[in-house]
Amino acid sequence: MTSNLLAVRLFIIAKKLSYFCVLIFAVFFPACIRAQQHAPGSIDSLLRKLATAKGDTNEVLLLDKLSFMYSNINPDSGIIFGKQALFLAEEIGWGKGIAVANADLGFNYKAKSHNVLALKHELAALQQYKELGLRKSVAAMLCNLALIYHAQGDYTMALQKNMEALKIFEEEDNKQARAIILENIGTLFLEQKDYKKTIAYYAEAMDINKTLADTLGLARNYGNLGIVHDAQGNYLKALDYHLNALKINRKLDQPNSIQINLANVGLAYYHMKQYSRALKYHFEALQVSKALNSKPAIAI
Repeated sequence: MTSNLLAVRLFIIAKKLSYFCVLIFAVFFPACIRAQQHAPGSIDSLLRKLATAKGDTNEVLLLDKLSFMYSNINPDSGIIFGKQALFLAEEIGWGKGIAVANADLGFNYKAKSHNVLALKHELAALQQYKELGLRKSVAAMLCNLALIYHAQGDYTMALQKNMEALKIFEEEDNKQARAIILENIGTLFLEQKDYKKTIAYYAEAMDINKTLADTLGLARNYGNLGIVHDAQGNYLKALDYHLNALKINRKLDQPNSIQINLANVGLAYYHMKQYSRALKYHFEALQVSKALNSKPAIAI
């Protein structure tokens, strides 16, 4: 659940251009919540196991893992594995496998921005999990449906589904999932420029991550709060948040996040008209981007 997270938009030539960079480098996209958690494995090892699979529930789970893993790197392949998982689960009459496969197809279609198909499969997974009485998985599907509605610009439905998921995770006392959903809700309000609500939800997520000692989550919280304050013209406060995020990500050696933080620090200095400092951080962000071979980041 990464955030799977990081993305997108210019100040009337100069200002609009900087706003574009803020969102591309800085907005941590809402995170999906996985309905089923599996032990990690490499794609090669999973493919080797699949070659000797016996058409049972274990094969469905192997196809599920492959489909989900490919959703981040090659969703076309993810869709193929997801369809195979769905066909096999239906053939052996395994309800949980049907739900898992539909969820995987939803992830992959969402990765391709095919939101109508993503919605179809996530709704099917949601219904199946409801019939099975698996509340945590129901909540995960509600959260992921919210992401699809968010991508479609349907903020009302996105908020509704997030709130439904949040209620279940509160009842289940799942703090980590609550923090993720609170951040997602905050991002919904950020896109609508309701900064007061954005800050409130991001701050609540931060409080939970502090109690969990989730340093990666805290770094994300700092970065997101920095974006909100930058958008409001509170550049000193934005700078402070971005520097805090950068400090944590340097310590944890998170190069992708470091690149984002460096760019956002540079933007804060740019908005403060401290151009030499802005250039320093942007050049450093460029070097990290080159090391990561991230062509979109290099271009920006």
